[in-house]
Amino acid sequence: MAVPVISSVMRSLFGTRNQRMVKRYLRIVDQVNALEPSIRALTDAELRERTAQFRARVAKGEDPLSFRHEVFAVAREAMDRSVGIRNVLNPDLAFDASTLPDEARAMLEAARAQAALLPDEAPEGDLLGCVAPSPAWVTMDLPNALYEAVRAVLPMSKPPFRARPFDVQIIGAIVLSEGKIAEMKTGEGKTIVAPLASYLAAVSGHQVHVVTVNDYLVQRDRDWTFPFFRALGLTAGAIHPVHMQSTEGKQSAYQCDVVYGTTAEFGFDYLRDNMKQRAEDQVQKRRDFVIVDEVDSILIDEARTPLIISGPAYNKAPRYDLADRLARHLVERQQAWNEADEAVSKARSMAAGLEGDLRNVRDASQKPELRKKLDEARRSIPRLEAERDRHAQYYEVELDKKRATITSAGIAEAQRVSGIGSFYVGENMDMPHLLEQSVRAHTVYQRDRDYVIAPDETGQLGVVIVDQNTGRKMVGRQWSDGLHQAVESKEGVSIKQETQTMATITVQNYFKLYRHRAGMTGTADTEAEEFHEIYRLDVVSIPTNLPIARDDRDDQVYVSVKDKWSAVIEEIRRHHDLGRPVLVGTTSVEKSEFLAAELRKRHGIRHEVLNAKQHEREAEIVAGAGQLGAVMIATNMAGRGTDIKLGRITRAELIEHWKRRNICPREATAEQADEAVLELCWRHLAATQAGIERAEATSMPVDELQLRTLRAWAIEHAGMTEGDARKAKSSTLMKALDGTGSFQLHRIGFHATVEAMGGLHIIGTERHESRRIDNQLRGRAGRQGDAGSSRFLLSLEDDLMKMFAGPATLRALSVLGMREGDAIEAPMLTRAVARAQKKVEERNFQMRKSILEYDEPLNVQRGKFYGLRQRILEGKDLRSIVLESIDASVADAVATYLDPLHAPRCVSEWVWEHYGVHVEAERFRGRDRDGMLRAVRTDTHEEALASIDTALNEFLPDEDAEHLDPALLREWAQKSWGCELTDASLKGGRREVRAELESAMRARFDAIDTAALEPMVAGDWSRSELASWC
Repeated sequence: MAVPVISSVMRSLFGTRNQRMVKRYLRIVDQVNALEPSIRALTDAELRERTAQFRARVAKGEDPLSFRHEVFAVAREAMDRSVGIRNVLNPDLAFDASTLPDEARAMLEAARAQAALLPDEAPEGDLLGCVAPSPAWVTMDLPNALYEAVRAVLPMSKPPFRARPFDVQIIGAIVLSEGKIAEMKTGEGKTIVAPLASYLAAVSGHQVHVVTVNDYLVQRDRDWTFPFFRALGLTAGAIHPVHMQSTEGKQSAYQCDVVYGTTAEFGFDYLRDNMKQRAEDQVQKRRDFVIVDEVDSILIDEARTPLIISGPAYNKAPRYDLADRLARHLVERQQAWNEADEAVSKARSMAAGLEGDLRNVRDASQKPELRKKLDEARRSIPRLEAERDRHAQYYEVELDKKRATITSAGIAEAQRVSGIGSFYVGENMDMPHLLEQSVRAHTVYQRDRDYVIAPDETGQLGVVIVDQNTGRKMVGRQWSDGLHQAVESKEGVSIKQETQTMATITVQNYFKLYRHRAGMTGTADTEAEEFHEIYRLDVVSIPTNLPIARDDRDDQVYVSVKDKWSAVIEEIRRHHDLGRPVLVGTTSVEKSEFLAAELRKRHGIRHEVLNAKQHEREAEIVAGAGQLGAVMIATNMAGRGTDIKLGRITRAELIEHWKRRNICPREATAEQADEAVLELCWRHLAATQAGIERAEATSMPVDELQLRTLRAWAIEHAGMTEGDARKAKSSTLMKALDGTGSFQLHRIGFHATVEAMGGLHIIGTERHESRRIDNQLRGRAGRQGDAGSSRFLLSLEDDLMKMFAGPATLRALSVLGMREGDAIEAPMLTRAVARAQKKVEERNFQMRKSILEYDEPLNVQRGKFYGLRQRILEGKDLRSIVLESIDASVADAVATYLDPLHAPRCVSEWVWEHYGVHVEAERFRGRDRDGMLRAVRTDTHEEALASIDTALNEFLPDEDAEHLDPALLREWAQKSWGCELTDASLKGGRREVRAELESAMRARFDAIDTAALEPMVAGDWSRSELASWC
């Protein structure tokens, strides 16, 4: 026990490792801050010239880390000027020039007039990487006096007119420059940090690849930071999938100093380059330094799926339609078993709940009735299990592994219905696999959750996979191994040709190709060990610029999913009525659309839905998500990397919103004083939502009315007893209502901003597989010290709970006595959720580790092969390559032909080719001519008889001729041995059939001429073969 005490004392004296590192970085930040006055005095041209000076110092051998404080000081000033202050010229943002002093206003007007006269600049030179000409206001130099004037009227660094990086953002850039992961809380401005670190890497001579999670963010971040790079004389480009970007556009992008793109596109470009026929057609020339935004999403979540380039797999199309028809039949036939199994599960849950009721009931008179019900529930379980066992189970489903397995009963039923005979003979051998994939498509993969029907890369309606981490469509991606075709057949769309792997690499091994790696995210600390073990990346947690003000409420857990959705809708209504914006996170397209329909039907609340079907409107939807009364229902918002900005509110807008929500009477107007409008609201609410008569609510003094209304609300919503409520003061009642986390009306008031009203409220409707993704969802509120709140509403029927917390769920029901409609906030269930998530995280880690281990031998081979191929393409040292290949070929030939087993292997291959049976080469070793021929005759007969017995076990499993499948057996006999089975032998049973087949086999084997084996047993045959090869 002494070690923890000593460790605790040491930490208190010296701080944690992370704290010591942050202190060291703060000393560098102090150096950056000290240079700020002198850097601010530089003109735009002088600032741009610093890049050339820095590169010259690196060229002379100076370590860039030794003067990085100078680099970051220049980068900070360039960021503030180009991405922030320069926006006063942006006509779309309408900066109010009247706030500037006269002299500065004149300079601004002159700059605007000059920008209007100058033509847009073409995307070349310093503007390489742009997809369209750039307006003059982005590229023209501005006087320092104008910069300083804007800083004077806008001293706070806040978009869109200021973008001075905070000290914590400089720390983030330092962490990246050292090849580590910067953990910065959501909303701390990681988009600014990446270009700061990219600038240091660029002046060091590296090309920088900035990796983000989707194509929308790729273009957004590139366009947002482009003015910064241009101000420093650097270029920035963006790469996109082939259906979105031409080859020429991609080549131009890769010529830039900094390139933005997704993991998939960088990885696929690498694979495609290594399939190109000419070096000049390749695009990704360098892999110097990579910065991975949302590093946990990319290196952890995406790492479960390797990058694969595929090509056509078969000339003959498999029978997907038949497999789909059989799968539908099995699913329909198993419905009875599923219903019976559901009845068993419900009976067990009921028994568990009654056990809890009996244990917790205080009224002893209720115990006999509860005990009677419990006994009945327990007695029903064996009866229901027996009823279930009367039905056949044709397949088993494992939702957690996304797997479906056909049982022997399922195979037998499918064979009976198909009419094609046994699935384990001849051309039917692929049917068990096709059938299993079709059953998976029907039972495991759901439309509008795992995929949507939308235009694919060809523009035709097809199955488009939905990324489970981001909720976005993955156009051009396919599931492998026939699963994609099974889903297409299920949905009745055009079936694509099945593919086979042409080139592949894991995400982990792709990023290991870079000389330097770094990353940033809001939630990396939970996977710090994996980052270090696989990528050799350390995690540094960076403090927030301002304290986090978000109120994270405890989870509420319901028994049924129906109760949960009702609670979610009520939670939305309560916050929306007051005027607070609400973001609701769902886990699938289907659930987001269900919630949207229910919200519209029950309360008529206007809202936006952001999922894989509406992702094209993402920027528009997100832009309004922080405004008064906004409601956004989003699928996996956690992975979207978007910043929801809180809006301003006018009195008139707020009053109109309250009127629409029946919070405020119609006679209230914006011209009335705040106190008068609020009094009208209280009187209206007392009559409509507190049970006070209208006449009484109209005449009662407002203070007394508020107290009575608060008492009624505290009893109904905060669980306060009538006695306690009568004794409580207003402040106590308000505090009790605050404790609910969902009731809002008692805090009604006028506010100038959404933040003052309480900020954005986050509602999670289901726990994700990873705690990190849940934290990301919460992090959409309370950014940069803003107010906000969050709560998860869960159900014991949620997918995560059903898959991983089944026993824990039943124990919780038993202990707590939960019934339909109940909601609890219990540590026991919180721990059950945490355990379920931990199971998933452990499973996913093992999956990623297995993928990496599987790919390791391929990675070595890929590195050698691609390296050799690249040398040939570039024409480097071709003579030595040819000589090395000749040496290797000669060595292989000598080892092959002079191997003592070479002649026996040749005999074994000849036997397989002519006799159609496999005999191990070792059985021919060391034999002379006569011994070899004798072995061929005896061993081939033995193997052939074993093959016949195996086939008879399939076609005729016992001596009863009634079980014979004559058509298939005749077909096999004819194809294998040229034997026409007679009716007499078939009627004679297994022994007669075997004798006839053996006779045909011997006749066929005796007719084979073995003269060709003579040379193979000669003593010098291997040497002569080697000589012939040479």
